[in-house]
Amino acid sequence: MREDHQWVGLMAEDFHRIFDRAGDAILLIRGSRFIDCNPAAEALFARSRAEILGQSPCNGFSPELQPPGVPSSELMREHLTAAQEKGSLRVEWVHLRPGGEEFTTDVSLNLVEDAGLFLVIIRDISDRKQAEAALRQANQKLNLLASITRHDMMNRLTALGGYVELSQEMTSDPDLREIFRKEEVLLGTLSHQVRFAREYQEIGVKSPSWQRVQDHVDRVMAGFIPGQVEVMGDLDDLEIYADPLMEKIFHNLVENAIMHGQATLIRFGSRETPEGLLLLCEDNGTGIGEAEKDLIFNRGYGRNTGLGLFLTREILAITGLSIRETGVEGYGARFEILAPRGVYRFRAEPEPSVSP
Repeated sequence: MREDHQWVGLMAEDFHRIFDRAGDAILLIRGSRFIDCNPAAEALFARSRAEILGQSPCNGFSPELQPPGVPSSELMREHLTAAQEKGSLRVEWVHLRPGGEEFTTDVSLNLVEDAGLFLVIIRDISDRKQAEAALRQANQKLNLLASITRHDMMNRLTALGGYVELSQEMTSDPDLREIFRKEEVLLGTLSHQVRFAREYQEIGVKSPSWQRVQDHVDRVMAGFIPGQVEVMGDLDDLEIYADPLMEKIFHNLVENAIMHGQATLIRFGSRETPEGLLLLCEDNGTGIGEAEKDLIFNRGYGRNTGLGLFLTREILAITGLSIRETGVEGYGARFEILAPRGVYRFRAEPEPSVSP
């Protein structure tokens, strides 16, 4: 056991070996000063142990001015206070090496209450952040290219459709008119596939967020003719952590119930189960046959309903949600969206969006 530790006796000898050999930087904070660090911390910050010990965490080890105008020392105090209240805190910090080079780290602040100190574990994630930035830039370029390509394709398909229609009008030959009719069907299929590609591309582009379910239902119903369908249910305090396209899910479920199930009543509800929360959408329409219950979530199945249940399932899957149909044919459809614990919550008042 090293005699120069200020915390001799605090930890077992085998922990000292782990402390010294760990690949991540480990530091101890007592009060407002570093009281120990491992060799990985010396390498990460390009400073000797003697240079680190006794220094304030805010002296070159804390975030830059973020947000603007907030001193790093103040932000550090906020993080330490939060870690003290919660017992631990995980954040990303931008650090400075002595030469002024910035690097990003994943930081875990852990309160050791009995010893009156913080155990800080720091991992350099600069390479990962650079890779993420490069991936975002590549995706932006690919999305732009795909958008331009789709736009050009739709323009040409529209023009081609006009020529087919004109060709039909210029002939009375029944065989030719049948050929032109088949061409129109193919053009419609191609147009639908282009629109499908646009909708699928939007999935996962923006980060998931906490969303108030009742807001989605209200906005969707505002787009339908008043009196066309009655909606029941109270989801005011339910929030789901999901892709921002979640509103399209509710639009698709309501549209399917009205257009294909001839429903006049839709009920939304929720209940907790051992697996998580079930978000329910039930209607009094014609329902879905037993043989179709799994098929309706396959790509290309159905009657060109726009977003489609395939995309509905893909949107939900981003944050670990799933969907199934459990209704009885002749008595209405019943869609169950299962939200695992951690991706749903009940809030009386909307709060700022934060990751779970």
